[in-house]
Amino acid sequence: MSTAAELREAVDALPAIQLIKLQDSAALLSRRERKYLVPVSVAASLVAAVSSEATALEIDGERSFRYESIYFDTPGGASYLAAARRRRRAYKIRTRTYIDSGECVLEVKLRGSRGRTIKSRVDYPTAASGDLNLTARQFISQILGTSQETDLQPTLKTTYQRSTLRLSGDSRLTIDIDFVAAAPEGDRVTLEGFAIIESKSRSAPTVADRTLWRMGYRPIRLSKFGTSLAVMDPQLPSNRWRRALRSPWAGRRHAIQTT
Repeated sequence: MSTAAELREAVDALPAIQLIKLQDSAALLSRRERKYLVPVSVAASLVAAVSSEATALEIDGERSFRYESIYFDTPGGASYLAAARRRRRAYKIRTRTYIDSGECVLEVKLRGSRGRTIKSRVDYPTAASGDLNLTARQFISQILGTSQETDLQPTLKTTYQRSTLRLSGDSRLTIDIDFVAAAPEGDRVTLEGFAIIESKSRSAPTVADRTLWRMGYRPIRLSKFGTSLAVMDPQLPSNRWRRALRSPWAGRRHAIQTT
């Protein structure tokens, strides 16, 4: 059995939770995130280990869903640089399309105090996911409190397969595999054999965090947006994601490739 199949089997063995109940109990638009880059086999073992305290998101009988995110930035890379240089008002702007349902949202993520992430979102036309219309730009300006980001343009597209778990204490765990990032210029990054895990809670570590720590994995600074762009262009400042880019245990040299 492949490691991806093992992960799917572990997720399928969990009790199900429907989307509306997950949104009511663990929406976590203001949250603390901890991220991990682990082999898919470790992700499968993690799911099995927390099974007594977890339920899996299920929609129309499915528990794994395809996501597409398109990130927007200024020509000078204001969003990237704010994150890379740890600016207090770092932000990310993206459209996210849920490929299986065809739904799309526009999201603005802000870094809050003490490492918290604050997410604002609004429904968005799927056909316009690669562009920002006037309504979108007004929404972004309202969230950021500025009208300076008027020259935003698509900078990176990412796709991946996600499973979402609700854990005890109204926390959430997402597991992403088959990650691919592509820039408009044609650069491409793939992450094979590894899972990006995000533990999301109001503050305290979750049962998944504690389990991963016992397994020898610690949180890592990782940004699908920032790390992918740093891999594509080594000239960009990237010290913030140095461990994700260089750590031998992550197997990055074999797992991430550019073409």
